[in-house]
Amino acid sequence: MHGVNTAALQPSEWLTLPQAASYLQVHENFIRKRLRTRQIPFVRLGPRLLRFHRRELDQWLQEQRQPHSRTMKTSEQFTVGASV
Repeated sequence: MHGVNTAALQPSEWLTLPQAASYLQVHENFIRKRLRTRQIPFVRLGPRLLRFHRRELDQWLQEQRQPHSRTMKTSEQFTVGASV
């Protein structure tokens, strides 16, 4: 591609709040709530200017994963038609 700045076409590693919400597929208020409680990584560039790093959001998201619920053992499962 002649005359096209390919760096401008690639997504930035730094996201605005709306971009971070879109990236995480959540509402902007979800992000704002976690900002107030300092639960999500961000950089403050000014009084109302925040940026979120894509890799830090990925890492934060992985840290939020909950362990899978334990599956019932065979002895704990109920059999159909069994009387109690």
